[in-house]
Amino acid sequence: MRKPCFSLIFATMSYGQVEKDNSENKTSQLINQLEDKTPKKRQEAVVKIYALGKDAIPELINNITNPRIPRFLLRTPMNNNLTVSQLHNSLGLTSAYLIELILGNENFSINDKDSEQFIFGNSANYIYWSGIIVDSKDKAIEQHQLNEIRLQYEKWWSENKDESIENLRKNWSEGKKPLSQSEYKWQ
Repeated sequence: MRKPCFSLIFATMSYGQVEKDNSENKTSQLINQLEDKTPKKRQEAVVKIYALGKDAIPELINNITNPRIPRFLLRTPMNNNLTVSQLHNSLGLTSAYLIELILGNENFSINDKDSEQFIFGNSANYIYWSGIIVDSKDKAIEQHQLNEIRLQYEKWWSENKDESIENLRKNWSEGKKPLSQSEYKWQ
């Protein structure tokens, strides 16, 4: 009699691990799709990552140190000022931004009327004006600082991973963001 019970528990635990692995694998594939040459495919990847919600967050955190430079900027289309740091946004920084997007935007979508020129479609979808992280002196971070950023996101996630997406979004809107307890902030 104990074997079936053990098997049921093992099967449930295994299913949970498979589900987690599938989510991480899917997120990883979508992160790679962000480098596609076709703007529409990049936008599709963003929409799918957003749809994964908090299930995408662990893999996005793992990718924060990714140095590759994508074919898009994270600044809002309304921002006409272009800085050198915006030109060097990495896929790692994009991953951190996607975490913020999941937390800070309850109704994200890109429709056919939105411009393919901008990764998030239209200016209403952007949650930060410049799309950069700055330190306490308002200096844009450099690539080597992304490990510190990743550590801050990991710390935040270990403290909040059991929260519902609704609570995570509520906390985010109240200023309890992944970088709130650090010297860094988004602009």
